[in-house]
Amino acid sequence: MALKEHPFVVTSSFTADGDTITYDKNAENRSAAVGKAFKVNADGKAELVADGDEIVGKVLAVDEDNVITGAYICGGLRLPLGDSVTVARGDKLVGALGADSAKGFVKAVAAAPEAVSITDTDYTTTNFANFAEASEAVDSVVDELTSTATAVNALGEIVNKGRGLVVDFDEIDALVALI
Repeated sequence: MALKEHPFVVTSSFTADGDTITYDKNAENRSAAVGKAFKVNADGKAELVADGDEIVGKVLAVDEDNVITGAYICGGLRLPLGDSVTVARGDKLVGALGADSAKGFVKAVAAAPEAVSITDTDYTTTNFANFAEASEAVDSVVDELTSTATAVNALGEIVNKGRGLVVDFDEIDALVALI
């Protein structure tokens, strides 16, 4: 069954970056960016998402003055899946790269890392025979804390990213609701 769009969209105009999103009167839909996912960069311009970027919406049109019409709140719109990407219903999405590292594609947010446990050892009652044993004990605690900090940081990056909700999908596109 082909994915069928049932769009409900809120749109706005954004100035395109002129690099990843360009107007081409000879291209289908006047731009190769139409239909792909975009974000707003630090300069306030729309650009196609790269791998791991937060998604703002879908490029609907590009005008000759390099202004795009983008859907940024929508339900039932298709976004292209990145190269070798699979998604599942309910996944949140971030940017991905397509064939030949093309921008504007999507993938599911990576799963959160597994919890890291810390050994609860009371070193105050330990009688170390030499400083080497004490140093090893401290190093092992530092290693555990470093692993925990790394996992927490990775979890923060993952949890704070991702947008939308995959409603349905096939091998090429994800049908999404961006809320």
